Amino acid sequence: MNRIWVRNAIIIGAIFLAGCQRQEQRRVSETARTETDTETRSDTTTSVSPDTIAGTGMVVHLEMEGGFYGIVDYRGERLDVANMPEDFKVDSLRVRYAATYADRMTTRMWGRPTDLITIERID
Repeated sequence: MNRIWVRNAIIIGAIFLAGCQRQEQRRVSETARTETDTETRSDTTTSVSPDTIAGTGMVVHLEMEGGFYGIVDYRGERLDVANMPEDFKVDSLRVRYAATYADRMTTRMWGRPTDLITIERID
């Protein structure tokens, strides 16, 4: 009888945590979209080549997998940046960037793996 209770408690806990993670991802995407909707659309994300993009977005800090920083562009696309400079590791910082899509796997399962070429602050 106790095994059934323990198993059910574990299942309910896993479902609860998965729901919390989805809520956090939704909040990050909505915040990025709201923040960047107010800026001019002349700085939109563009595809320079099939593996290279440039545009504007917001740096976000995520607590999963030990914590890491990524970029959410104005459309809500998530970029899992491997080489984020220390000066840009500021949650909600608006940036202009150029990056290449990386052909690698990550354990984060958040965003598309990306390597920055350039990044600058937007005031």
